[in-house]
Amino acid sequence: FQVIPLGGGQTLVVVGDVSGKGVSAAMIVSMLIGMLHAISRMSQDPAQVLAELNCRLFERKHGGFVTCLAVRLDTSGRVVLANAGHLPPWLNGAEVAFAGSLPLSIVASAAPEQVTLEMRPGDRLTLITDGVVEARDAHGALFGFDRIQALMREEASPLVLAEAAIHHGQDDDLT
Repeated sequence: FQVIPLGGGQTLVVVGDVSGKGVSAAMIVSMLIGMLHAISRMSQDPAQVLAELNCRLFERKHGGFVTCLAVRLDTSGRVVLANAGHLPPWLNGAEVAFAGSLPLSIVASAAPEQVTLEMRPGDRLTLITDGVVEARDAHGALFGFDRIQALMREEASPLVLAEAAIHHGQDDDLT
């Protein structure tokens, strides 16, 4: 994940997950972080940022894919979100609706869907990676979406959510 101040009180938050493990995945992450910082100087539109990341990553043909969610927060409470195959965020215990979208590096011309929300004081937007959903217990049972939904409806903090996944048997990255 990256949190990038954009100026004028705006902030870009990007969370993603690279397919694969080890050194190869770590190298892709390093490359993406550099690209993201360069692109965010040219565009502050989350869908454009993800589209440009996709083009640059697709050109490198690394053989994998990257799920990514970009969120621009404005001081007015306006939130603009774009999704490229990542898990949708949760707003006040409810999943934010997105149409299906492809991860980065699958198709050169993929266009991420963009959604705009107006947040009010007290609202909470929670971003997660699949390491939470895919936590497995000793018997192989997934933590799953139902548990996440139940915790979100109880207004569990991100820390409580992470601790629940870890306790269940989380073994992937956790953001």
